[in-house]
Amino acid sequence: MKYLDYKETLKRGTPEFPYAYYHITKLHPRYNMMHHWHPQPEIIYVTEGSFDVFINGRELTLKAGEAIFVSGGMMHGGTPENAEYECLVFDIDPFLRKCLMTETSTAEIISNVKSPEPTVLYAKKEFIPIVERIFSEFRKRESGYKLKVQGGILELYAEMARVENEDSTERLSGQSTRRLKSLKNALTYIEEHYQDAISLSDIADASGMNCNYLCRVFREMTHMTPVEYLNCYRIECACEQIASTNESLTDIALSCGFCDLSYFIKVFKRFKGITPSVYGKFM
Repeated sequence: MKYLDYKETLKRGTPEFPYAYYHITKLHPRYNMMHHWHPQPEIIYVTEGSFDVFINGRELTLKAGEAIFVSGGMMHGGTPENAEYECLVFDIDPFLRKCLMTETSTAEIISNVKSPEPTVLYAKKEFIPIVERIFSEFRKRESGYKLKVQGGILELYAEMARVENEDSTERLSGQSTRRLKSLKNALTYIEEHYQDAISLSDIADASGMNCNYLCRVFREMTHMTPVEYLNCYRIECACEQIASTNESLTDIALSCGFCDLSYFIKVFKRFKGITPSVYGKFM
């Protein structure tokens, strides 16, 4: 069973309401956001602490009350620092297909803000109140909240379109397409083979880069070496299993690519700050 996917292909919400909301706390199995990408856009909103976000190889620190809009297809991940944060991944295309009356106007606006770079939402004071209202509706889930969410998303797109026309939105430049593609190949290989005894050269071969260049790209874009990232990914998979199964720690360690329990516990504690047994008690 694969517990995490770098290229996420999960359906978001329901066909009628394709919005997937996540509230992430320190005990959440996916507290650390592993690098991944998906075709749908995503809003990341920090409510407590701070969050170092990596998007297309660039780093940005979000503080409490700040948010960022990530266009579909961008590779992104992040490291929280005593943080709580919320994510909303959504697909607005079904809404546009249903609302034929707004197809030429609304669809054009939304298409114009599908930028290859993320939009820093706190760069404009108009953005954050909209984001706060959207996430508040998910927390309360009162009658009519779905309409409120859809309306908020459209309002956010309209504000982003205005800012694009003004050409005053803070932007982050992305890495080259070639480097991103190579890194995505490496991440996909890790996702597909993390249960096996894989080496640095195996990951490098899958990425199309030599070992030295792969390590340099990984460091620049994830602040980890490929081997560190592999172990981090394995620990995240183990957290998913601890939270969702009754398997023994030995079986979980072996299924996540660790050769023995003692090494698994050592690596787990390094990434999570507690042992897997203690972590399991909170689940």
